[in-house]
Amino acid sequence: MKLVLPEEVNVLDVVELFDELYNESELVNGCGNLEKMDVDEWLLFTKNNRDKETCYKGILPNTTYVLVDNEEAIGFLNLKHELDDKARIRYGHIDMSIGPSKRQKGYGRQMLGLSLDKAREKGLDRVLLIAEQGDKVTNKIILDNGGQLDNTVIIVEDDEASYWKRYWINL
Repeated sequence: MKLVLPEEVNVLDVVELFDELYNESELVNGCGNLEKMDVDEWLLFTKNNRDKETCYKGILPNTTYVLVDNEEAIGFLNLKHELDDKARIRYGHIDMSIGPSKRQKGYGRQMLGLSLDKAREKGLDRVLLIAEQGDKVTNKIILDNGGQLDNTVIIVEDDEASYWKRYWINL
C-alpha cells in the first residue's frame, strides 16, 4: 500500500474512485477539486499546486495523492504544505476520503499514517487535522495516529453551527 501522485495511477481508476465518492456525497475530501474539471485539467491543476511558484491564485501549496493497494485506487488525500488563518480554523493540513466500498478495512488509519511520512518529507514538524465532532471514525483515525486534541471550534455556515475538533500530530 502506498500514496502516489495522481499521474502515477490509471486515470480510469481515479475517475471510478471519484464517481463512487461523489455518488455518496457531493463533497469529496482530498481530491483537489476534481468535481470542478475534467481529468486532464485536474492532473495539471494538482501538479501546479505542488509548488508555491505555480500554485493557482487563492490556493495554498499542496500535494494530492491517491492511496493504492495492489494497483487499486482506494482513496484520495490532500496535504497542504502550509496553512493560512482560514485553513488553521477550518481545514488543517490533511483532507482525505476512502471509497465507500473500501471503508471499515483499516485503510483510513493506514493512509493517514503514510501521509505523516509525506508531511515530514515536506519539512513539516507537526500537522493539524480537523474533524467534525460527531464523526467518530475520523476522530478515532486521528487519535490512533497520535493526534492530540487542541480544542473544539464552532463554525457557522449558512446560519448553521457545527462543532469541529482540532488535533495536532507531532512528526
